[in-house]
Amino acid sequence: MADKEAKHGAKKSTPAKKRGPDPSACPGEAPAGPCSCGKSDLPAFPSPFLAEQVVSDLDEAGMRRKLDDTLQLNLFLAGRGKERRSEQAAALATGADPASASDPARAAQDLAYQAMEKGDTECSRDLVRQALKLDPGCVDARVLQATSHRFPITLARVLRALQEAVAIAEERLGKKYLAEHTGSFWGLTRTRPYMRARLQWAEAIYRAGRLSEAIAHYEQLLELNPRDNQGVRNLLLSAYLETGQAEACRRLLDQYGDHSAIFLWSAVLERFLAKDEAGLRAALKEAREQNRFVEPFLSGKKPVPAQLPGYYSQGDRNEAVISASLLGEAWKKHPAAGSWLGKKRS
Repeated sequence: MADKEAKHGAKKSTPAKKRGPDPSACPGEAPAGPCSCGKSDLPAFPSPFLAEQVVSDLDEAGMRRKLDDTLQLNLFLAGRGKERRSEQAAALATGADPASASDPARAAQDLAYQAMEKGDTECSRDLVRQALKLDPGCVDARVLQATSHRFPITLARVLRALQEAVAIAEERLGKKYLAEHTGSFWGLTRTRPYMRARLQWAEAIYRAGRLSEAIAHYEQLLELNPRDNQGVRNLLLSAYLETGQAEACRRLLDQYGDHSAIFLWSAVLERFLAKDEAGLRAALKEAREQNRFVEPFLSGKKPVPAQLPGYYSQGDRNEAVISASLLGEAWKKHPAAGSWLGKKRS
């Protein structure tokens, strides 16, 4: 545990959001389920993607608006979560064939949830194949297939596959739905496969070196979901700085007003690019107070570890590694900033 945590008590750990192909890292929930390994590893409620699956049930039943009371809603979610676990356990025990489902698209989505729960594993690959057999247009399954290291394909093919997944998601939602619900995405569970696919496509475009296109996608994702449950603002900040767009970076910093290490160290580079000496001194002071461990990575005194941590706490070394990983390319694009930082005494 980091020094700061050891002195002041453990802080809540936050799952790290890393740049790269990891659709299962998006906030959401789904149960684990049957796969080729035959293991029953159903997680306790709530688990990643389970809440999303249960809320989807609620939406399909048209009950969400009827359960305005928070207690009623929570009771329903908990009860449906238990039912979901029982259904999965029964499927494991009886060896039920997903192909026998009365609603193939829904069954495919459930398999995709289970695949996301399992991460990039052989079991996940089997579940993805089952899902696509049931519904070739299952967006989450297509994204998993395109981004999994267990389906080795070139970046060009990844880009095509993700573009196709986004196109399918847009067609299924419909232009009218997209227009009417802009600003409310992610809160509507049926939009989440589209949002996951769109973000993965944007990230693949970024890795292809097409920064202007990636920025446009990030901006559109934030228009669709200003609450930004996916952490797109961090990626957009880095891209703005990498391309020297200090004014756009400042607008985003002001819009969200985060006090995370990523935001505060972004503000340091933004003030440097803006040539605001007084603002730069103030930004550096605040960033150091929030997380001093980021500085040696950005100044080039320490290399960013290749293996990134899965979790971090505010102010600890893990947060510094994640922050430097996201902002490293932006700082490298402006070597004078790194040189200046390396000469500043704490």
